[in-house]
Amino acid sequence: MKLHRGNLSLVILIVLGVYCIGCEKNTALESVEKVQLAKLANTWTVSSVTLDNTSKLADFTDFKLTLAGTFNESTPRGPYQYSFAGKRPSNNPWPPTGGTWSFGGTPSEDLVRHDNPDLAIDYTVSDTQLILTFTYLGDGYTGSRISQVSGNWVFTFTK
Repeated sequence: MKLHRGNLSLVILIVLGVYCIGCEKNTALESVEKVQLAKLANTWTVSSVTLDNTSKLADFTDFKLTLAGTFNESTPRGPYQYSFAGKRPSNNPWPPTGGTWSFGGTPSEDLVRHDNPDLAIDYTVSDTQLILTFTYLGDGYTGSRISQVSGNWVFTFTK
Protein backbone atom coordinates (compact mmCIF):
# COMPACT_ATOMS: atom_id res chain seq x y z
CA MET A 1 0.00 0.00 0.00
CA LYS A 2 2.81 2.42 0.82
CA LEU A 3 4.40 1.78 -2.55
CA HIS A 4 1.14 2.75 -4.27
CA ARG A 5 0.89 6.06 -2.35
CA GLY A 6 4.50 6.84 -3.19
CA ASN A 7 3.85 6.29 -6.89
CA LEU A 8 0.77 8.53 -6.77
CA SER A 9 2.74 11.29 -5.06
CA LEU A 10 5.48 10.99 -7.65
CA VAL A 11 2.97 11.22 -10.51
CA ILE A 12 1.39 14.34 -8.96
CA LEU A 13 4.79 16.00 -8.59
CA ILE A 14 5.70 15.23 -12.22
CA VAL A 15 2.38 16.61 -13.52
CA LEU A 16 2.75 19.81 -11.48
CA GLY A 17 6.34 20.21 -12.64
CA VAL A 18 5.42 19.85 -16.31
CA TYR A 19 2.52 22.29 -15.85
CA CYS A 20 4.74 24.91 -14.23
CA ILE A 21 7.45 24.52 -16.87
CA GLY A 22 4.80 24.99 -19.58
CA CYS A 23 3.61 28.23 -17.95
CA GLU A 24 7.11 29.68 -17.84
CA LYS A 25 7.68 28.91 -21.51
CA ASN A 26 4.47 30.67 -22.60
CA THR A 27 5.38 33.84 -20.70
CA ALA A 28 8.94 33.84 -22.03
CA LEU A 29 7.75 33.45 -25.63
CA GLU A 30 5.58 36.61 -25.68
CA SER A 31 7.16 38.98 -28.14
CA VAL A 32 8.45 42.39 -27.11
CA GLU A 33 6.04 43.96 -29.60
CA LYS A 34 3.01 42.25 -28.02
CA VAL A 35 4.03 43.31 -24.52
CA GLN A 36 4.76 46.90 -25.60
CA LEU A 37 1.54 47.21 -27.64
CA ALA A 38 -0.42 46.22 -24.54
CA LYS A 39 1.27 49.08 -22.67
CA LEU A 40 0.94 51.63 -25.49
CA ALA A 41 -2.62 50.98 -26.69
CA ASN A 42 -4.60 53.62 -24.82
CA THR A 43 -5.74 57.22 -24.88
CA TRP A 44 -3.00 59.44 -23.48
CA THR A 45 -3.49 63.03 -22.25
CA VAL A 46 -0.65 65.51 -22.78
CA SER A 47 0.98 66.82 -19.60
CA SER A 48 4.08 68.47 -21.07
CA VAL A 49 5.29 69.57 -24.50
CA THR A 50 8.65 71.10 -25.34
CA LEU A 51 10.29 72.20 -28.58
CA ASP A 52 14.04 72.67 -28.18
CA ASN A 53 13.58 72.82 -24.38
CA THR A 54 10.93 75.58 -24.59
CA SER A 55 7.48 74.75 -23.23
CA LYS A 56 4.69 74.60 -25.81
CA LEU A 57 2.07 73.10 -23.48
CA ALA A 58 -0.24 76.13 -23.77
CA ASP A 59 -0.49 75.45 -27.51
CA PHE A 60 -1.75 71.87 -26.98
CA THR A 61 -4.80 72.37 -24.75
CA ASP A 62 -6.60 69.09 -24.00
CA PHE A 63 -4.44 67.30 -26.57
CA LYS A 64 -5.03 63.53 -26.45
CA LEU A 65 -3.19 60.87 -28.41
CA THR A 66 -4.82 57.48 -28.95
CA LEU A 67 -2.63 54.55 -29.93
CA ALA A 68 -4.52 51.47 -31.06
CA GLY A 69 -4.19 48.19 -32.88
CA THR A 70 -4.58 44.45 -32.65
CA PHE A 71 -1.42 42.40 -32.32
CA ASN A 72 -0.77 40.08 -35.26
CA GLU A 73 1.97 37.45 -34.86
CA SER A 74 2.68 37.44 -38.61
CA THR A 75 3.33 41.23 -38.60
CA PRO A 76 4.34 41.98 -34.99
CA ARG A 77 5.90 45.37 -35.75
CA GLY A 78 2.64 46.71 -37.17
CA PRO A 79 1.31 48.85 -38.66
CA TYR A 80 -0.96 50.09 -35.88
CA GLN A 81 -3.13 53.22 -35.75
CA TYR A 82 -2.99 56.56 -33.97
CA SER A 83 -5.42 59.46 -33.73
CA PHE A 84 -5.79 62.55 -31.61
CA ALA A 85 -8.22 65.08 -30.24
CA GLY A 86 -7.94 68.48 -28.60
CA LYS A 87 -6.33 71.74 -29.56
CA ARG A 88 -3.16 71.88 -31.60
CA PRO A 89 -1.55 75.03 -32.94
CA SER A 90 -1.30 75.67 -36.65
CA ASN A 91 2.45 75.12 -36.28
CA ASN A 92 2.61 71.52 -35.14
CA PRO A 93 4.38 68.30 -36.08
CA TRP A 94 1.24 66.12 -36.22
CA PRO A 95 -0.72 65.26 -39.38
CA PRO A 96 -4.30 66.58 -39.51
CA THR A 97 -6.12 63.25 -39.16
CA GLY A 98 -3.84 60.69 -37.54
CA GLY A 99 -2.35 57.72 -39.34
CA THR A 100 -0.30 54.60 -38.77
CA TRP A 101 2.80 53.67 -36.83
CA SER A 102 5.02 50.62 -36.37
CA PHE A 103 7.66 49.46 -33.95
CA GLY A 104 11.17 50.49 -34.97
CA GLY A 105 14.51 48.67 -34.80
CA THR A 106 14.36 48.31 -31.01
CA PRO A 107 10.67 47.66 -30.28
CA SER A 108 11.00 48.47 -26.57
CA GLU A 109 12.27 51.99 -27.39
CA ASP A 110 11.56 52.94 -31.02
CA LEU A 111 8.43 53.76 -33.01
CA VAL A 112 8.07 54.87 -36.62
CA ARG A 113 5.25 57.23 -37.53
CA HIS A 114 4.34 56.63 -41.16
CA ASP A 115 4.49 60.02 -42.82
CA ASN A 116 6.16 61.10 -46.01
CA PRO A 117 8.97 60.59 -45.02
CA ASP A 118 8.64 58.30 -42.00
CA LEU A 119 9.42 59.85 -38.62
CA ALA A 120 11.54 57.95 -36.07
CA ILE A 121 10.31 58.41 -32.48
CA ASP A 122 12.02 57.30 -29.27
CA TYR A 123 9.60 56.36 -26.52
CA THR A 124 9.43 55.40 -22.87
CA VAL A 125 6.23 53.91 -21.47
CA SER A 126 5.06 52.87 -18.01
CA ASP A 127 1.64 52.00 -16.64
CA THR A 128 0.83 55.71 -16.24
CA GLN A 129 3.15 57.71 -18.50
CA LEU A 130 4.26 57.87 -22.14
CA ILE A 131 7.13 60.05 -23.35
CA LEU A 132 7.68 60.58 -27.09
CA THR A 133 10.91 62.23 -28.25
CA PHE A 134 11.65 63.07 -31.88
CA THR A 135 13.39 65.53 -34.15
CA TYR A 136 11.02 67.01 -36.68
CA LEU A 137 12.54 68.51 -39.83
CA GLY A 138 9.45 68.75 -42.05
CA ASP A 139 7.25 71.65 -43.07
CA GLY A 140 4.70 70.92 -40.36
CA TYR A 141 0.97 70.64 -40.83
CA THR A 142 -2.01 72.97 -41.17
CA GLY A 143 -0.18 76.01 -42.49
CA SER A 144 2.82 75.85 -40.19
CA ARG A 145 6.21 77.35 -40.90
CA ILE A 146 9.37 75.27 -40.88
CA SER A 147 11.10 77.60 -38.41
CA GLN A 148 8.22 77.20 -35.94
CA VAL A 149 8.02 73.41 -36.13
CA SER A 150 11.49 72.04 -36.83
CA GLY A 151 13.49 70.90 -33.84
CA ASN A 152 13.58 68.50 -30.94
CA TRP A 153 10.11 67.74 -29.60
CA VAL A 154 9.29 65.98 -26.32
CA PHE A 155 5.66 65.08 -25.60
CA THR A 156 4.84 63.66 -22.17
CA PHE A 157 1.44 62.02 -21.73
CA THR A 158 -0.40 60.46 -18.80
CA LYS A 159 -3.35 58.06 -18.62
